[in-house]
Amino acid sequence: MNTQEIGMAAASRTGVGSGRSSKASSRRGWVRSFDLDDPSDPPKTFAEVISRLEAQDPPHPYGAEVKSAFNRMCDVFGKNPEQVPTDPAGLRRLIADALPAAVPKMTANRWTRIRSLVTTHLRKSGIEIEPGRDVGGHAAEWTALLSAASKPIQLGLSRFASYCTRNALEPADVTEATFEQFEMCLRERSLKENRDAVFRNSVRRWNDAVGSVEGWPQVTIPLQRHSRYFSQPWTDFPASYVADVEAFLTESAEDNIWADDYKARSAPATISLRRRQLLILSSLLVRSGFPIENLTSLFVLTIPENAFAALMIQEKRKGICRSLEQQVWLLSLIADDWAKRSDHGAQLRKRAR
Repeated sequence: MNTQEIGMAAASRTGVGSGRSSKASSRRGWVRSFDLDDPSDPPKTFAEVISRLEAQDPPHPYGAEVKSAFNRMCDVFGKNPEQVPTDPAGLRRLIADALPAAVPKMTANRWTRIRSLVTTHLRKSGIEIEPGRDVGGHAAEWTALLSAASKPIQLGLSRFASYCTRNALEPADVTEATFEQFEMCLRERSLKENRDAVFRNSVRRWNDAVGSVEGWPQVTIPLQRHSRYFSQPWTDFPASYVADVEAFLTESAEDNIWADDYKARSAPATISLRRRQLLILSSLLVRSGFPIENLTSLFVLTIPENAFAALMIQEKRKGICRSLEQQVWLLSLIADDWAKRSDHGAQLRKRAR
């Protein structure tokens, strides 16, 4: 234990410099100085981590706190330490499915603290985990370029710039392969569930910077369309179908509240939502095997066998959810008010219930 560690440990035992800032500083100390016997031989499970903590001689002042963090994380997972892996991909799945609030006395702040202790100690044990937020800063070349960029670009490229800094990559070194390696790093080493969003946002912000930041390397990174976006553009559908959709969305309202066919005007937000829902439903029907050239009107979409074919594809994608219910009700509305087939609308409403 070096002089700095001894001073922090003594202050902790004697209460010297007590207070929140002192405690925080003291606790940060173990992050920098928790040395292990052989980081080149990382533990495979939480049980191995705990066993090594117990065997460390002399024991570290915060070893008990770290051991408790590993045990409490196992409690949240509902598993024994032998069942919890240390590899980031396996641990990420467990964290994503965890329900900390179901564990007695597990507050949000405590869960955050536990995750921080566990993650930091795993890194010190030789487990390669991509930082969620890198406080080490960026290299001078990255700092200079990002300082001239807009706030969205700075925020969107922060983790990528940190990744490049850790790997001694300057902005001029970045290629498409660099982003591929960054994506692989997020997939294999990150504990964050939104890693795909982080990667895609990084690519978009890099491309934004290419055209807006002076001196930015003129390398545009291609970004493939996300797999979850299966909707086809409106231009793929027959012109008669697109015209029928627009007519339904923008039909004239009857302003006379006493008229038999009175209908309030739809708000712009409602029209936009319904247009998006209809594009999804139309694409789902085509995805079910229905010939796109035969989708000539909204009447065709609301025929029950066609509507259910589209909705079953959506149910396989999303499960039984609120959006599925809303889509059924929209189709029943179209069947009643636009296609004038109340029998079709009744069948759809029966399923919606």
